Amino acid sequence: MAESESKRLVDLFETYGGLHVYQRRARDLLLEKCRSRLMKLPFREKKCVGIYGAGAHTECLLRLYQNMIGAIEAELYLLVSDSKDVKQDSDLVMRSLDDRLEDTDVYILSSKVYQKDMYRNLRQRLVPEEKIQRLYEKTDAVDCVMLYEALYA
Repeated sequence: MAESESKRLVDLFETYGGLHVYQRRARDLLLEKCRSRLMKLPFREKKCVGIYGAGAHTECLLRLYQNMIGAIEAELYLLVSDSKDVKQDSDLVMRSLDDRLEDTDVYILSSKVYQKDMYRNLRQRLVPEEKIQRLYEKTDAVDCVMLYEALYA
């Protein structure tokens, strides 16, 4: 029955212009929302920005920003929780939470899944709340990796 219902829905879409019309609109809405969120990041300002997270998510975040907004002018570094995870051969400077971080103007939490833990870790180190910028809202269904793959892969 579910298969029959799905077939009828696809037939309905095809009758009114095909699925590609809706796919284009969904992509446009996704681009608009993504661009709006990226514009809120302080990457075009002369600030020291620590991006908390150093994996695929942060790589996709930076690629999305450069593809959709442009060059990054801020002084960036990657922040990781444990000093054993600091890599010297990284493209960006890496620091751990154990380092002195007073020179940082803004911390961006670069993980949808671990955002609460990252926030808690920074606050435990007495980072002022106004310096912490969450990338995701509670209602967000996708993260930067999913967005990047949907838009550019």
